[in-house]
Amino acid sequence: VDSDTLVANNSRVIVRFQSKHILLVVAIVFAALHMNADQNGWSEEARKRKADYIYMEASRQNAVDNEDAYYELMNRAYELDSTNSDVGFYVGYYKLAMSNKDSVLFHQGYNMMEKHFSTSPEDFYGSYLFGNVNEKLGMRKKALQVWAVLDSLFMDKTEIGMKYAESLAQSGDSANIKRAIDVYNRIEKAEGKNMTISTGKIRTHFIVRDTSAIINELNELLKSSPTSAEYNVFAGDI
Repeated sequence: VDSDTLVANNSRVIVRFQSKHILLVVAIVFAALHMNADQNGWSEEARKRKADYIYMEASRQNAVDNEDAYYELMNRAYELDSTNSDVGFYVGYYKLAMSNKDSVLFHQGYNMMEKHFSTSPEDFYGSYLFGNVNEKLGMRKKALQVWAVLDSLFMDKTEIGMKYAESLAQSGDSANIKRAIDVYNRIEKAEGKNMTISTGKIRTHFIVRDTSAIINELNELLKSSPTSAEYNVFAGDI
């Protein structure tokens, strides 16, 4: 622009603008930056960047099995950036593991893990771990919700489908038991007949004492490989 003049004097660059409106915008931006700085003088962006560096170092410490340093670094990263649910998830997991009989610490840890699952269910490892934690805690209803979400996101992963089907069957609900068989059938269609899937189906039929369905499943398994000693012994035991 003809009316703007740039003057360079060594490392100093002075920009003169004729527009008062531009000067006002610049003043507002500087004021905002000042307001976003914390007591250490760091902006929000700087805190998040620092938290990322600490998280990377925590991952390195975890790789060499230095758990104490890992936990302390993860805590510090979360203090700097509590919006990072990835970091919060693992801090929560450690709080949960160390809670023993401390109900406050337990709920803090569980809530941090649940928050991450709610915002990032596509994090396969984290969500899988959260599902297992709920199972171990006997929170079957929540575990079922986790496996249902994961199964909808990762229908190609057999281990998730199996977890989901098992959780459906354990609920005891007749509609869920039927749904469990449907999930097993879906997996079987993709994977082929095998004893792991047949065992899951038979266990599910046992819950409702459906002897006819159990015998039919055994016959189908034997038909898939009549000379298999493993299948024949399994069928004989059932």
